[in-house]
Amino acid sequence: MIKGIIFDLDGTLLDTSHDLSNAVNYALKNNGFKELDIKEVISNTGNGVKNLVKNCCMVEDDALFNKIFDDFNSFYSLHSKDFTVPYINVLDILKTLKSKNIKLAVVSNKKDPFVQSIINHYFERIFDFVTGEREGFKRKPEKDLIDLCLNNLK
Repeated sequence: MIKGIIFDLDGTLLDTSHDLSNAVNYALKNNGFKELDIKEVISNTGNGVKNLVKNCCMVEDDALFNKIFDDFNSFYSLHSKDFTVPYINVLDILKTLKSKNIKLAVVSNKKDPFVQSIINHYFERIFDFVTGEREGFKRKPEKDLIDLCLNNLK
């Protein structure tokens, strides 16, 4: 019997590709770099936004990278829900699972404040536990955040 399901966020529950791409391209353009095609940006997702930005700009200079990353964060914090949409039928599926008393969780490599904001916007009161990247916890594929989730869900 299934007691709980843990979901990833980007590319699993939500299509966040346009907002992530727009934030990356804003940061690149703002710092004199060429903008990237959305496919190039999305091919670099999956290991957290810091790695996303790092892989998209390929900058060795730490100060310049930090400026680009700050620009990404500033833009994304204001525009993370402009074009983001749940995948077709995701909400219905989640509601069906919830009606069967299955605990639902999200564990993402996206920064926790972004995850909380996005989940509250699109999936209010559906998930039993939600976390993104946090201080003191290793990101996926390490098991730190999964263990945190499992402990919270009991």
